[in-house]
Amino acid sequence: MISGKTLDWHNCRRKLLKADSLGFATRSPDDFSEHNNDENFCGSTSMLDFSRLSQDEQESTIYDEVNMIFSGTDTVNIRRQFNEQGVISWNINEKLSQTIRNQVRECLCLATHLYTARKHINAILNDGRRGTIAQSVAYVCSRILFKNVEKLCIELDDCPNKHISVITARVKPVESTAVDVGKILKFVDENHLIGGAVIGYLYEQKNYFLPSGFSQLLNKMISAAEEAYYILLFDWITTGSLIRDRAYEFMIWDLKRAKTLTVEDFTSGYSIERVKNYDTFEKRFVFISDLCPKTLEPVMDTIIKCGKYLYLYEQHVTKAKPRPLPLTLSNFKELAKRDLATVLTIIKDTCERSSMNLLKLLREKYDLDLFAKSLGQFFLDDGSDWLSNFIDYTVAKGIDVSEPANSRMMKTCFETALDNSLLKNNKFRSSFRLKRKEFNGIFQSIHGGFAQSDPESRALIRESMAFDVTLNPAFAIIFPDTIVERYNTFFHVLIHLKRTQVLLLRKRTGLVRTAFEEIALSNSMLRFVDKILQYVSEWVISGQLKTFQEAIGKATSIEQVVAVQDHCLNEATKKCSLDRECVAFVDVLLDIIMSYVTGDWCDFKEVAEAFSKNVDLCKEVVIEHESNLTPLSPLTYWLFGSLGSYSAH
Repeated sequence: MISGKTLDWHNCRRKLLKADSLGFATRSPDDFSEHNNDENFCGSTSMLDFSRLSQDEQESTIYDEVNMIFSGTDTVNIRRQFNEQGVISWNINEKLSQTIRNQVRECLCLATHLYTARKHINAILNDGRRGTIAQSVAYVCSRILFKNVEKLCIELDDCPNKHISVITARVKPVESTAVDVGKILKFVDENHLIGGAVIGYLYEQKNYFLPSGFSQLLNKMISAAEEAYYILLFDWITTGSLIRDRAYEFMIWDLKRAKTLTVEDFTSGYSIERVKNYDTFEKRFVFISDLCPKTLEPVMDTIIKCGKYLYLYEQHVTKAKPRPLPLTLSNFKELAKRDLATVLTIIKDTCERSSMNLLKLLREKYDLDLFAKSLGQFFLDDGSDWLSNFIDYTVAKGIDVSEPANSRMMKTCFETALDNSLLKNNKFRSSFRLKRKEFNGIFQSIHGGFAQSDPESRALIRESMAFDVTLNPAFAIIFPDTIVERYNTFFHVLIHLKRTQVLLLRKRTGLVRTAFEEIALSNSMLRFVDKILQYVSEWVISGQLKTFQEAIGKATSIEQVVAVQDHCLNEATKKCSLDRECVAFVDVLLDIIMSYVTGDWCDFKEVAEAFSKNVDLCKEVVIEHESNLTPLSPLTYWLFGSLGSYSAH
């Protein structure tokens, strides 16, 4: 699955929201946020004349008005006002005594913070594009503040001593909570945090507030956010659906719903008109790592697999797909309240069940076991003999498989070779087609990256044969393009070695009996190729194929099949690798042999000298390793080691 770039997904989300036909979820304002309505602004009423009232009468009157202000309602003598930037301030009746005015102004700090919190609460709740996770947090904050303010107002209303000093003493805890809530909501609102980004931010804030009392309120916010996120998670891991993710706040987005973007829009730095194709999982869904909560990062790949297995199952099954687990949303919510470990376990169990269902489908409907066996037979000629037939036909007809002009004849030989092998009636025969492909040397292609940076290795780039495999889409999860390329690398090595072997035998057969030196050279070359071929084909590849085919028959999940295949390919790569210093020399040796047997290099004495020189260079490497007690790779030791070492003379 494609992962969207951090800098790109914000813009892509805006385009998706604009094009999506689904409506957005909004939360109804609660009692607390309704009090912030501008209809409560009493700007036209005249203020009272306090000059005729005593200090106690003034304080008693303004006491009740301060209490009303906390609930979000303007009063006759205390009114909100805003500057051009929208910053709130308070217009207090100037006829109040200065002492009382100062006390009131101190109390109104709470009202200012409550207004800030209300503003961000309304902004989030009234905009469905913010998503259910951010809205859940805003709603919880609204309830927290409402309860705190309601409790404060009741206490102040019931207090017999209506002095402003009483308010000043009692507002501090509520004000502290309002300040912290306001900061959190402001950050979520102004930074447009959504989905897992909201949850991640709340966990960060929790570290700052520990062990204060506000951390308990943060836990409520986190629980609300996770509960909303888990609804989307539940849909994905149990049905592969994202229908409830209307605001694109989950870590995985369904691009087919809006049909306005493709996965390339998330990976390229520019936007162009593309064909809208959503017919595969990789083309339809995109993963946004920024929206994955850190708590779920350990099972991030598992979450993706859950949906992928369900998607593939649904695409290829004729009956209704079974539920991976006997789990309802309400049960999932209850279990999720226990702890994070329970959530992670549910995700893993669900994925395992979906994996088992898909593997069973691949076996029963598409004969996965036979396909895995066929893969080895085509790529690695495991017991089918088609490759030997193919090389015999091409050599007999003088076809150079590295020449593009011979492509048509080569395909004819391929079909003939299959017709005369055990693969003649193989049900997957039509899935395998030969194509031309460039490889970097022979054994350098196995070694991969480091050899490609060597200037000498680039000179050995050659065209050879490879397989173009038309996979059933359901098989792609086990045999993706990267795996097929690894099989092609071994096929490239085998076809080169076997072709070289056949050409050497024909070359030696054509030599006159008196050409003793050239016969000796041919024999040396043949022993060299035979030893490599025996090691690679019979000792390594056959063994790893047997291991893989036995394991795939016993596997109970897709993960087990993928894991054993990776292990076998890694083992084969490791065992067929030469020591780094010998890679280029061995490829040069094989190149010398090929030039000799094809007639491109006719002077056998020059050939013998070049061949002997490169063998000696490899032996020098081996001697140096042995003297330093440095281990050699098995293949290097088999070819040039001190025990039974290869001799070119």
